[in-house]
Amino acid sequence: MSTPGDVASTGRLIAFANYGRVPLGKREHGQSAVFVLLFLGILLISLNFLYKQGRVTSDKMEMQNAADSIAYSISITEARDLNFAAYLNRAMVANEVAIGQLMGLASWAILVNSYADFLNAYVKPLEFIPIVNAIPATFYGITAALFRTPGAVLTRFLGAIANIGTSFLHFSNKAYGYAQLGYHVTTVIISASTIQEMLQENAPPGTRISSYGWMSLLSHFATAGSLGSAVTLAEDLSGKSVPGIPWPSGTPDSIKDQFKQYVESYNPAREVEVDDYTSGEKGDAEAYERFAAIVRDSRDPFTLNRSWELKPFEFVKPIVDALPRITGPPIDAGMSVVDGNINIDFAFSFALCRDLGVCIPTVDGGVDFSVNFYFGIAVARDGGSELRLLIPSTGTFEAGSVANWSSADVSSLAAELGASFDIRVWATALGIGAEGRGSGSFALGDEELSFGGLTIGVTIDLSPLPDINFDVDVIPGFDVPFPTSAPFGAAFSEAGRNPPATKKDNNNKIGTMLTIGGPVPIEAYGGAANRAIAWNLPAIPPVGFTSVPPGIMPPGVAQRSDTLVGPVTGDQTTRVNKNYPGLPPYLDTSGVGQTLFGFGAPQLTVSLVLDEADHDRNRGDMLVDPATAGDHPEMGHADTALTSDGLRLQDGMAGGAGLLAPFGSTPKLHTVGSSEVYFKRPNDLDWFKRLDDKEEHGSAFNPYWHARLIETPYLQSVTALAVEQQEDFTGATELISKVMGDIESMLEPWFDVLDSLGLSI
Repeated sequence: MSTPGDVASTGRLIAFANYGRVPLGKREHGQSAVFVLLFLGILLISLNFLYKQGRVTSDKMEMQNAADSIAYSISITEARDLNFAAYLNRAMVANEVAIGQLMGLASWAILVNSYADFLNAYVKPLEFIPIVNAIPATFYGITAALFRTPGAVLTRFLGAIANIGTSFLHFSNKAYGYAQLGYHVTTVIISASTIQEMLQENAPPGTRISSYGWMSLLSHFATAGSLGSAVTLAEDLSGKSVPGIPWPSGTPDSIKDQFKQYVESYNPAREVEVDDYTSGEKGDAEAYERFAAIVRDSRDPFTLNRSWELKPFEFVKPIVDALPRITGPPIDAGMSVVDGNINIDFAFSFALCRDLGVCIPTVDGGVDFSVNFYFGIAVARDGGSELRLLIPSTGTFEAGSVANWSSADVSSLAAELGASFDIRVWATALGIGAEGRGSGSFALGDEELSFGGLTIGVTIDLSPLPDINFDVDVIPGFDVPFPTSAPFGAAFSEAGRNPPATKKDNNNKIGTMLTIGGPVPIEAYGGAANRAIAWNLPAIPPVGFTSVPPGIMPPGVAQRSDTLVGPVTGDQTTRVNKNYPGLPPYLDTSGVGQTLFGFGAPQLTVSLVLDEADHDRNRGDMLVDPATAGDHPEMGHADTALTSDGLRLQDGMAGGAGLLAPFGSTPKLHTVGSSEVYFKRPNDLDWFKRLDDKEEHGSAFNPYWHARLIETPYLQSVTALAVEQQEDFTGATELISKVMGDIESMLEPWFDVLDSLGLSI
């Protein structure tokens, strides 16, 4: 147990210990302020530096977002433009097909009326036979009641509908074409407003399109087709054509393709030289060939081929098949009905050993023979509508105005006849075999004589050596036109302006539908062009006549009018619409993958800059009134609190005076964004897939256009940095400066226009 003295001693010891520490603490008091003051300047500079770098990074990110949004928004606008054009192109194709349908209805009405003319023509020779000369008059009355009277009513009614409907559909297509061109031109205005909106919504105050950015935008819009659409509208309204680029002689097509517009606007009134057309320089005529081909491929069954065929022997097939076949060696024969034709088959086989009863041990042989014969008749009805470009033989023509809709329908009683044979003679002796063969065929049908030729062949078997074979076509096969039908109805209708004299050889009457040397393929008009040969051979007047006598050709039916003796009796006007001027103006892609060596459409590069002076100014004030915005002292701008060279941050942005100074010499922030318009048809959904599974390339006939951001091409990125911030990555600064100066001089008028619109550079 401690005593008071011990406690006192302990207290003194503690007090002594505390007394010993206090002097040491007093010696250290206030010394940290020296270090704070020593590093305060560095800390302030670091904080200022971090703040400014944060502002630079933030502004640069906002500028990049703005550049990307501008590029993507413009490409979206252009993709919508192409999709809009695709829908209208499809509407125009549908309307053109509808015109073909109207021509088909008019032609069908004329066909009904023509039945009386043809049937009367077949009966007319009876007038010259005393005993039966009263029959034709009665027959004419019957045909008039059955065909002529209703045919005349149908011809007037459907002809009027075809006339009115064709004019309405054509003017609708013309309105669609102008709507395409108008919307395509206004995409420039829409894109300009998009630029201003995106800058206001996304970019820091003071951000603007750079000099290189304006050059890029002008190059893009000039090659995107807006300029071409404006020219097309001006040409159509003024009636005068605008000349294209005067290329020097020998300029490679690869260079010309770079200066083509990505989207072309086609005017049907543009003139094309026939000599240029025949040499391959088709101009806009090639575009209208493509348009016409799409229309022809889009025809419905009625317009494309409204043909049918009735074969009476098909109804007797059960009876013929029930007939017993004649069988028994060595002859096998029988009858059958195949595809409406009666077929008689005959086969013969003869073997030497078996049938003669005498066999030489080392010789054997035989003969096989077969023949097939068939014939048939059919009531044929052929017809269809065609969109044709009637190119004159000389002079000039308008690219789309030479288009002509026409329709043909024929009815006939057709016959088919054919036969084929095969013969084989063979023999073997002493291990050596020999065989002789022969075959041949002919077929008469579908307005054509087809001869299969006569073939003879020999085979020698020298086992175990390979066989020796050879065949000889004694008479080669061939096909020649041959009339195999008797017509009893024909009609033709067309829509189009009366052709001038230079187009006489392209008259659309049935007379031009010749299978020999004619301009129309025999498969055209649903096969009607093929059937037409039966009565459409060149007319030769009988001896003693200066023209085809009345009654030889049925009156009231469209016949050839270009014979040597003048128009055939009964030739009539088949043009149910005389106001159809051809195909409408339309818009489509030109087929080039890129323009201006990648600087033009469909790619787009947007270049933005923000001057350092605008970057340093107070953002809040800039948003309210840029003219009165103050400077940020913390940014280290001149004439502010931080003006000491020791504290003020020096200009760190790229730029300034240099060899590329014509485009700006102030330090600035700079960024670029790129986008493109592309075509992609979805293949992952059956609803959108092509039925033929083929890859589809872009055109303005299918609405599968999209937009996307892309990596800025290296050449454009380097050029933009060289122009805006004088960064030389090539070692050719002087050359770039000269080129850019020349480009600026070339674009100076456009810059003046932009300045007048308040879009200063």
